[in-house]
Amino acid sequence: MKKMAAILLAATLILSACGGGGSAATTAAPASTESTTAAETTAVEGSGQKTYTSGTYTASAQGNNGPVELSVTFSEDAITEITIGKHGETTGISDAAFEKIPAAIIKNQSLAVDAISGATYTSQAILDAVADCVAQAGGDAEALRAVAVKAEEEEENAVLADADTDVLVIGGGDTGNDCVGTSIRLGCKSVTQLEMMPKLPDVRAADNPWPVWPRVCKTDYGQQEAIAKFGHDPRIYQTTVQEFVKDKSGNVKQAKIVKLESKKESD
Repeated sequence: MKKMAAILLAATLILSACGGGGSAATTAAPASTESTTAAETTAVEGSGQKTYTSGTYTASAQGNNGPVELSVTFSEDAITEITIGKHGETTGISDAAFEKIPAAIIKNQSLAVDAISGATYTSQAILDAVADCVAQAGGDAEALRAVAVKAEEEEENAVLADADTDVLVIGGGDTGNDCVGTSIRLGCKSVTQLEMMPKLPDVRAADNPWPVWPRVCKTDYGQQEAIAKFGHDPRIYQTTVQEFVKDKSGNVKQAKIVKLESKKESD
């Protein structure tokens, strides 16, 4: 049976920089236990020249919910280990950043590592704190930011394609648009975006004159990519999910949706 990925914007993706997609409360994790990413012997290719003062250095940088502490161990020519210390980042959302960013830094000996989608601030905190440690060890953080990161094989880009996945994005804000674009780039079979509000007019209405902010329909890059690939706008307006239906294995196989109606409250 074909799988369907339901991306719950209002409940699981909390990006403070986005202006739409719903609101939600998140619970910050207590001070974390340490996790360590160490270099495999074959993963690190030192320059052969003394680049760092070998040793272990500690630093912290601002994450989404507060400081992220870590320590970095150096040999004379390579970053060999990164240990994540105390932090208040949200469990689940930040996990991928703590797992993948240190590993990518060590593997590539580079600070030009892409942030993890949905955990941008946590990713940047790790990169900033590692850069601080590089400086403490006598290295050149700016030079590491210029080191190209080797492209992974097509694994990530084929994630959704291999799963033959239909994606349902719940929410029509900026985060929803990002999810639409990301799903397409990961090779989804189809993508549908639910927007609970009515469609705005394509041009300014008479009661929305300049210089008031234009309340008009915006088709952002995610929707544009969907139109280019699938031939239609992915958005369904005035609609939301009433219930998810699971299969015998507990996987989501269907979503029951309902149509919404906008009404003004009477005085």
